[in-house]
Amino acid sequence: MTFEGRSKLYRYAHDTNEWKERGVGQVKLLRHKENGKTRLLFRQEKTGKVRANHLVLPNTELTPHSGSDKAWVWCTLDFAEEKMQNEMFAIRFGSVEKAGDFEKAFETAVEENTAVLAATGEAAGEAAGAVESEGENDADALADAVGAVNVEEGAEDSTA
Repeated sequence: MTFEGRSKLYRYAHDTNEWKERGVGQVKLLRHKENGKTRLLFRQEKTGKVRANHLVLPNTELTPHSGSDKAWVWCTLDFAEEKMQNEMFAIRFGSVEKAGDFEKAFETAVEENTAVLAATGEAAGEAAGAVESEGENDADALADAVGAVNVEEGAEDSTA
């Protein structure tokens, strides 16, 4: 494990153009012992249900959320619902320091996975291409929408 922290996870709902809360729980960046690939796993605190589960792809960009210095946004192919689908996630931590630690660990995972996939000759480009072809035009529209939507902070802050 390269990172673990308590946080609140959100998923962007394309149909309503708003952030939907996926849950409060532990986010982990886990490195596979044999192949060296790192994936992100988020489990909801009380139920243990998997809310995010994906490989940190080489082309994944982590961007700060416009409404908070404790939140990050990224797009990826996720497998939490037991089927591969393109998702936009936002994650919020209880402190700026924890959010910074997550950013460093996530960026390290991107670099390491890039090297691992290049060394093994795996088709990382195919996975990235699937994300792009599935919604390249939608991604631009979503990026614009992300800037306009804020993850609300308030009394709930103590839970993350």
